[in-house]
Parts: sequence; structure tokens; C-alpha cells
Amino acid sequence: MKINPRYDGPQLAVFDGPANDVALPLVRQRRRLLELLAELPPAAWQTQSRCAGWTVQDVAAHLVGVNQFWTFSIACAMAGKPSKLLANFDPAATPATMVAGMTELSHHDVLDQLTESTNALESAVNALSLDDWNRLGESPAGHVSLRLVAHHALWDSWIHERDIAIPLGLRATEEPDEVVACLRYAVAVGPLLALGNGVAVSGVFAVDGHHPDVQFTLTANDVITVGTSPGNAEGMPSFTGSSCDLIEMASIRTPMAPDVPPEWVALLGVLAATFATTPAS
Repeated sequence: MKINPRYDGPQLAVFDGPANDVALPLVRQRRRLLELLAELPPAAWQTQSRCAGWTVQDVAAHLVGVNQFWTFSIACAMAGKPSKLLANFDPAATPATMVAGMTELSHHDVLDQLTESTNALESAVNALSLDDWNRLGESPAGHVSLRLVAHHALWDSWIHERDIAIPLGLRATEEPDEVVACLRYAVAVGPLLALGNGVAVSGVFAVDGHHPDVQFTLTANDVITVGTSPGNAEGMPSFTGSSCDLIEMASIRTPMAPDVPPEWVALLGVLAATFATTPAS
């Protein structure tokens, strides 16, 4: 299914919290991923990742293009002309095509390109002022604040880090601020994409994550609103469990637990439909 980013109209999402809250986690996570990859023996690069049909090297190659896109999105936002590159983007097909063009590279070449793209993204992020984070940039959902662009960028790379580490039997690092930011975005990204695709999503939902502890509400209607506190969660369907487990479920990496309320199953199913996939078993 092609996404249909919304480039006009009212803002798509409102997240409570400081405008620059994911700047440090975004850079830290990418630096850690480079360190992980640099320490891998050559054979590990050809290990099957959690992404169907992709090796560890394929995931790293994918992240080269991803970093380049985020850097371009920030540059366009700073120029006052948000990009519109994703108008015909197919999240199930386009990334695979991009990775296929890098299969002849050695893992050293891929790591060099990933390092270069990470350096460029870090420079772009570090140059942003507090006010700059409110500028409009492009994400798969359309034009959103650079803060939301950064949320998507962090969540995507954080998940791919685990796609690499877990099959290799490596411990995936779980920094509390990264986990909280990723959980807040993971439960919102499906409804955000649904807005562009004309799928009606509405309701008020509670999230109760543990280790690290985080509670908030998500309100879905014409705007996706994520609060920093649970408010009065009584009567709301609650997505409850280990915070990392909740991210894994919301990101289509593990099946929904049997006790997940049907309202949450339907809400999070929007992302699976967009990527034309089902959770890994």
C-alpha cells in the first residue's frame, strides 16, 4: 500500500513535552548502532535479520538512505520549503528496491556510508535551535514538526538496531529516554499514516508501560494527540506491559499478546496494513 502523506491542512499531531526532547536520544542511538556494527565479524553481516529477506548488511544499507532522507528533510525545513519526496512512497516495496542497489558493496563500504550519513544527520540535528524544532519537515505522514520527524527517525532506527542485534544473540540496549520516546511514537505512527490514507481512526486510548515506567493517553481523531500523563484512564482501553514489549508489538515485530484490548489491536493494525505485513511469530 502506498502511503499518502498529508502536505496541507491542519497539523497532524500534537505531542506534549519539550520541542527538542529527542535530539540527544536520536544521536546517541545512531552512534551506538555504528559501534555495534563496527565490532561485528564479517560473517555476522550476512546473518538474517528480523526483517524478512534482509541480512544485517541489508538493514545497515537501508539506514544509509534513511539517514540521507532525514538530513534532506531537515535542510528543506530550514530553508522554509518542506520536501515532498514521499508522495508515491511504497513502504513495502521502495526500501527493498533501494537496498537491492547496494548489494554489491562490501560490508566495509556500507559501514563507511552509514558513518558518513550519520555524521551528516548529527550535524543537522545539532545545528537546530529550540525554535527550529517547530519548523515543518517531511515525514512519511506528511508535513509535521521537525520534532515529530525526529521521533520517527529515532523509532525507525531503534527498531532496526534490534532487528540486527537480537538475531545475533546480542543484548539490545534499552536507554529509558529512547524507550519512552519510541513507545510514544510507535503507538501513534499507524494512526498518523491512516490520516493520509483516509482511514477513520478515532477514540481515546491509555498506555501503561513498565521498565521504564511511562503512562500517557493517545487521542485519535482529526489530530493525533499524545499526552505526557495518563489523565483519567478509567474506562479507556489500556495497552499495558513491558515498555519494550509494547514497542515490539506496535512495530509489527511480535504478535499481539492475548490480553491486548481489541480496540488497541484494531488501532495498531493500521500500521501492519500500511506495510502489507503481519507480526513476526
